[in-house]
Amino acid sequence: MKRRKAPAIIVLCVLLLFVIMPFQSLAATNGDETVYRTRTGECYHRGSCSYLRQSKFAISLRDAVEVYGLRACSKCKPPKYTSDNNSNNSSSRNATAAISGASTSKSSGTPWVLAGIGGIAAGVFVSSRISKGKEKKRKEQERQEYEANKSQFILKLGGKSIREAAGVPNNIKFIDGLPRDNNNRQYGSYTVYLSTNGTCYHEKPGCCSAHRVAHAFLVINRYRPCSKCCRGSVIIPQWYTKYKELEKQCKKYDLDPESPQ
Repeated sequence: MKRRKAPAIIVLCVLLLFVIMPFQSLAATNGDETVYRTRTGECYHRGSCSYLRQSKFAISLRDAVEVYGLRACSKCKPPKYTSDNNSNNSSSRNATAAISGASTSKSSGTPWVLAGIGGIAAGVFVSSRISKGKEKKRKEQERQEYEANKSQFILKLGGKSIREAAGVPNNIKFIDGLPRDNNNRQYGSYTVYLSTNGTCYHEKPGCCSAHRVAHAFLVINRYRPCSKCCRGSVIIPQWYTKYKELEKQCKKYDLDPESPQ
């Protein structure tokens, strides 16, 4: 009776495990060294790296590679870490067990195949558990950073509303996020007028057939001031720019922009 042959795909998978696992067990370091990352960068760095001027967070070398997926900075050349020794050793043992089971079942094809499948399944299970652990740790790190940044923002406001912190004048009201003062026009002093086909905005309604009402802040980047009726270009005040920046931060941290923080 001829011996049954295992499917080619199973043989290939077991051989791949046998070849790849020993190479994965080589780690450059134990991963306990402290390195640093930035808020948004894709590399980790030494503490003295110039790329850390804007933001700097201390983490272990292991977490930098396994949790955040960062690569070593090519400028400051921090220590390199390949992978965790313990998990690799475990994977190597699983692969070895699969090969060993296959080699002792030469007299029958079925046990040989089952041993190979068992080794592959064990490797997939270990890999899945490691991935879930990394994802959980990453989410917790992000949550802690979010809460820390939120606390710093509230502290920066010092118990003021963003209107007070930005220095918005008392006569200003906001309509759909745009300022309006006490002038009796639709947007107060920030009201301008546009014509159907013109390239200018106008302060005087009817000038050059301009009758369509608009807020000056929405048109100054697309239109130029009329040389006849405008006293000059509209300039967005600094308090408005600061107010919009603080408003964006309030939305990010789910805070009421109108209430003191």
